[in-house]
Amino acid sequence: MFTGSVIILAIAWCTAPWVGVGSNVQALAVGALWLGLMLGFDLAIGRLVFRFPWARILHEFDPTKGGFLGFGMLVLLSAPFASAKARGLI
Repeated sequence: MFTGSVIILAIAWCTAPWVGVGSNVQALAVGALWLGLMLGFDLAIGRLVFRFPWARILHEFDPTKGGFLGFGMLVLLSAPFASAKARGLI
């Protein structure tokens, strides 16, 4: 989760000027889009490729059982906002 979070933040940092967000709402909308796309991808791969049951997929989001995917998704949601804010774009 930590390595993935660093990669997400680095991508958000590098692409912040290119994405061109002009407000807090736009930055959070980009994060929500990234989150939706990643959740869709993760769920599709888990169900269709690996044929995991829903219980196994939900296990990955439960930190009490060692699943930190939920925290990674929060990083993904907030990364465009945080990077745009840090770069002074918003």
